[in-house]
Amino acid sequence: MIADLEATLAQVRNHLGEALPSQITEQQALRDLVTVGFWSSLERYEGRSTQGRLLVSPSGFDRASVPLANLNAPLPLTPELVKKLSAASRERGASILVDRLGETWMARGLGFPSVQYGLWVSWSRPGVIRLGYFKSALAVVHEGTAFFLGEESMFPVTEIAERLGPKKNDFQTAQAIRQVLTEMRTGHGGTLLVLPNRSYAKDAFSESFLSGPQGDQLELLANQLAMRVGGVNTPVVTVALAHLANHDGALVITKGLGLVSAGSKIAVEDSPPTVLQMIPTNPVQKKLVPPAELGGTRHQSACRFVWKYREAVAFVVSSDGPVTVMHFDGEQVVATKHFEWLLDSETVT
Repeated sequence: MIADLEATLAQVRNHLGEALPSQITEQQALRDLVTVGFWSSLERYEGRSTQGRLLVSPSGFDRASVPLANLNAPLPLTPELVKKLSAASRERGASILVDRLGETWMARGLGFPSVQYGLWVSWSRPGVIRLGYFKSALAVVHEGTAFFLGEESMFPVTEIAERLGPKKNDFQTAQAIRQVLTEMRTGHGGTLLVLPNRSYAKDAFSESFLSGPQGDQLELLANQLAMRVGGVNTPVVTVALAHLANHDGALVITKGLGLVSAGSKIAVEDSPPTVLQMIPTNPVQKKLVPPAELGGTRHQSACRFVWKYREAVAFVVSSDGPVTVMHFDGEQVVATKHFEWLLDSETVT
């Protein structure tokens, strides 16, 4: 049983209003769609990880879909059909297009949601699914509990920018950081530290880092990575930075996206007695916790760093995908857990 699912889906319907695709006309239909996604996320198939996305689109979307031979099938999908659909979806970068016929759901083909509005359900980890509209996540089911995300889920870049500070250019930086975090989640995780400027970074390094490569050496490494993974036109901030951050130790950059250091070990001993832990649901979940409850070494060292250097912002990506953002709010360290819920995009990763 998924706790609080009915209340969450009622909030989704109320939030969408008239924007809700015409096929989704009742609470039962939404519940069925979420249930299919949830149980599909728990399935295990030999030789692949469980991931997929179902898309329900407004009328006329069939013209933008790519039908597959023998694809039509009632849902829940069989393991064999889910495996076939997931492979085709990853290969073509598309969703599995479904619609509701009477009392059943039908898989119709592969759709391309980047050019169409539609309601979607995606899953990439066991027990975790997301329900969204177009490019915005509206709700998430996390290990059997349903949460409504609300308006905040539509503005992940704004959420990042607010933590970085009030300067106008922070919005551009926030957009780049969102892309970097998305890339980092495809690797084995890491820590990204954002400092105000190079002068601030220099002072921090003199006391609190065991440094990795810096300066010209780091620029050369970043450019080599960019060329190797995506060609000379690949932006460093979207690919090479993520690769650098996926190494052991922290990647340190400035708010202007200047490279400071990679593979740096944080050497801060003082720790706050408690941290305000937040989860970005609607309403927001808040509680005071000791730093040890935030996670392992990455999380605790980042917390200590933000506690000492209060203009810094830390982004910690766990090896299995969850993202934590830490900043100092003037009184205490605030750690926003499950920030990946707000980083949603049209990709299944």
